[in-house]
Parts: sequence; structure tokens; C-alpha cells
Amino acid sequence: MNARARLLLAGPIALGVGASAVLGGLVLWPQWQQMQLEQGRLTELRALEARLPLIKRQLEREQSGRQTALEQQALVLDLIAGSGSLVTFMAQVDRLAALSGVRLALYEPAAALGEPTPPGNAGANGKSNPAAPPPDPLLAPGVSKQEVLLSAAGNYPALLSFMRKLEKLSVLVVQSNLQLISEEPAPRLLLKMRVATYSRAST
Repeated sequence: MNARARLLLAGPIALGVGASAVLGGLVLWPQWQQMQLEQGRLTELRALEARLPLIKRQLEREQSGRQTALEQQALVLDLIAGSGSLVTFMAQVDRLAALSGVRLALYEPAAALGEPTPPGNAGANGKSNPAAPPPDPLLAPGVSKQEVLLSAAGNYPALLSFMRKLEKLSVLVVQSNLQLISEEPAPRLLLKMRVATYSRAST
């Protein structure tokens, strides 16, 4: 076979090989792209699977934290499990005063004295009232608060004994705004204070 014949024979062969390569690329290229996409998804799934134990531990810690918070709240409510009745509380106060040798001169609910105007409301002179006090940190969910103003008369040891007994009541009691006034005949004293009681909120 001479050179010309070989050239004529090689031309169609080369053309066929080129056409086959083009057709193969058109068919195989999308499949290769799909394979790469699936490989990427598989890698992501494996990474997520490797993180599952960590995610599970985090969820368990969060659940444990919530459970601990609920248990602590229940413990607080048990500690201050008063009836929530102001009449019952004042009966206890009367008994403690008698045991301490103190005479109660006055008591009344704090709300009866009128609360300050909420912040943002202007007074009669057009000026804004002072900002409201910060929220009470003891007012957790399930807890209610009542306040009374007390005035008790007696000598210093008796008043001190009365205050200590008041702090040991079964309900949580917080004393504030204490004023000690000297009266005649000495050593008679008048103690004025605001008493806040915390108990289970009514449901």
C-alpha cells in the first residue's frame, strides 16, 4: 500500500475517532458532573453524621439545664409556700408581736397608700416623674408578692426580737424602708417599715 492509500485510509479513521470522542464527551460529561455533585453531598452527610454525637450531647446538656432550673424553681416555691392570704400573714405578725413584747400601732397594705405614677406620665407641673424602680428579682414565675406598712412600738431589745422572729416565718419576708423614731417616755421607740411577703401565686 502506497503512502497515498494509507493517507486516504487514515483520514476516515481519525475522523471517526474524533467524532467518537466528541460524542463520548457529550454523554459522559453530565454523568461526571452528577457524580461530583453526589460525592459532595455524600461528604456533607458524613460530616453531619460525625457531628451528631456532639449535637446530641448539647441537647442533653440543655435539657438537663432546663430540668435543673425547674427543680430550683420548685424548691424556691416550697421554701416560700405561704398561703398568700394577707389576713393569715398579719395574724402571724400579731402573734410574733405579742411574743416579743411589741405593740403594733398601725399596719395597712402598701397599695392603699397609692403607688407612684408610672414613668413617662407628666405630673401637674408638666415634668416627668422619676423612673420606676428596677423589677423585683424575687418575683419568679409562680410567685406573688404583697406589701404592707408596719408600725411597731416597744423598747429596742423587743423590737429587735420582733424583727428576727419576722424573718423566720415560713413565708419569705423582706423588710425595707426601716425608720426608728424615739418616743416618750424613753426608752420607748417606734419602728416603721415596709414588709414584702412572697408566696405561691394563685392558679
